[in-house]
Amino acid sequence: MSKILTTGDVARLTGWTIEKVRALCESGKLPAINTSTGKRPRWSIRECDLDAYLTPPARGSHFVPQPGRRRRQRIDADVAQVF
Repeated sequence: MSKILTTGDVARLTGWTIEKVRALCESGKLPAINTSTGKRPRWSIRECDLDAYLTPPARGSHFVPQPGRRRRQRIDADVAQVF
């Protein structure tokens, strides 16, 4: 069973503001449950949902690179490039 977090807990864990966490919950980008019975929402976020939101999607077989587009590589002047 996954741990239930409040918006304050998520804000502390991620370094975001509570307002940002609330906005993510209201928009549906971060799965959350409104546990309030009043007008003001009270969001509860499962820890596994937060982990899934923070984890970037894996590059699977559905990823097709666009032809002609290359990713720029960062080259630091004072670091020797050894390949």
